[in-house]
Amino acid sequence: EFDILIATPPNYPFPNNESHICSVFSLNNQTPITLKSSEFFTNDTRQSWTSTLFLAPPEYDSPDGEHFGCQFSGEEDWKVLASWSPSVPPIEYGDGIVLEENATIILKQYWFPEYNGFSNFIGYWGLHTSDEIPERPTQIIKLDILDFTLPGGDNNITIEEVFEWNDESRSIIGAYFRSSQLGMGGRLHQITEDENTECLLDYYLYEPLVPQHIMFEEGLDIQNGNQLHLACDYDNSSGNKKQVYQPPLDLLQTYNGDMALCFVTLYVR
Repeated sequence: EFDILIATPPNYPFPNNESHICSVFSLNNQTPITLKSSEFFTNDTRQSWTSTLFLAPPEYDSPDGEHFGCQFSGEEDWKVLASWSPSVPPIEYGDGIVLEENATIILKQYWFPEYNGFSNFIGYWGLHTSDEIPERPTQIIKLDILDFTLPGGDNNITIEEVFEWNDESRSIIGAYFRSSQLGMGGRLHQITEDENTECLLDYYLYEPLVPQHIMFEEGLDIQNGNQLHLACDYDNSSGNKKQVYQPPLDLLQTYNGDMALCFVTLYVR
């Protein structure tokens, strides 16, 4: 039994073709609550390939209404709460993520309709929450590489940046990695003050339409003064089967179109 259900409502605009649709849900919580875990259910993985929950910024007001077409990665100021694709287990958040009062969640569904339509489709997120606020809640921290360019015609591009960890000692309990349609892989390493390197994430042959969400079996400690090195690889050549432009164009980093992105969302307690 779940405390909150987020599901497609009766007026949901099911699409006729492959598309991403976002829906806005206000929790209407009058006081802060703690999100403990989330789990997705569907009776048809052929039509609902993936699903993602975002936490909207405070006082979010959708300019496009309750349901609208959107990008796979959402917007820059949306925080990834959870993502699902077939075989992904439920997500647990340690002591929990605090959702402030009147929190807004955005549900993004990636649809791949078949001929039988959606008349019997079932799909929903179940959330376990608590009214108790933990002393050390899990935080959502996003590392985002901005303002880069993918040169057209280049099949071996690496975009990277080092981020300083200037917080107290913490434990990273999970991560959501996101590159883009032309992405070929990516890595996240921790570099300690004595220059030891620890691999946190390493994706090879990145699949852009499958959420890359992982919760670690054991937390990975990070100390104040350490660094996080994020890198993403791309193929922006005409030989890439996922190439949209022929001949290939120089592509600027943007959330519009998901063509050039590199970020990782960390869950830290």
